[in-house]
Amino acid sequence: MQLLKLEVTNWRGLDSACLKFAKGITIIGGPNESGKSTLRDALRAAFLLPGKPVQKKKELESKRPWGTKLYPKVSVEFIVNDEPWTVEKEFLRKKDWASLKQQSRLIALDDEVQPKLLDLLGSSAEWIDVLWGEQGKVRVDDDVPESVKGRLASAAQDTVMAEVVELERQIAERYKKFWTPTGKVKETVQQVRTTTD
Repeated sequence: MQLLKLEVTNWRGLDSACLKFAKGITIIGGPNESGKSTLRDALRAAFLLPGKPVQKKKELESKRPWGTKLYPKVSVEFIVNDEPWTVEKEFLRKKDWASLKQQSRLIALDDEVQPKLLDLLGSSAEWIDVLWGEQGKVRVDDDVPESVKGRLASAAQDTVMAEVVELERQIAERYKKFWTPTGKVKETVQQVRTTTD
């Protein structure tokens, strides 16, 4: 699964926000109380909460902007198996609302959305809670399937390796600037040394 766009409305401290994702791993940073956890929370709700989460009503009340009766809403555009999808959910209305679309074609509404979404995501659904879990409360231990641990390790390794390769390239460039291929100091370095002595 690849995330493309997250739109959040009336979710805790955010009146409205739109975040577009680049390919690869996205890291969201910012000062305390800037909305990082709110975005993560909305993302989790889009994929993990049913369209009518009766048992989660009290939890969802805390998602409303403080002191309002506004309805939290989240929309996520994503790709699975090279197909674009959109899931939208709005909570706390008398009739909660959810939809799942493939491109612009409606696939499921309301109670049908969550089962279809989990079926679509398949094993990806297993690690959503690990990746987007609440800060300080996520542990990758024996409860996490080996397939998920392997995917996480692979993604982390790919990310780190890309950084290592880039660092090695930069070092090689700088090396070439000051040393010859045989390891002798280039003339420009000798000139700098002579000038500074």
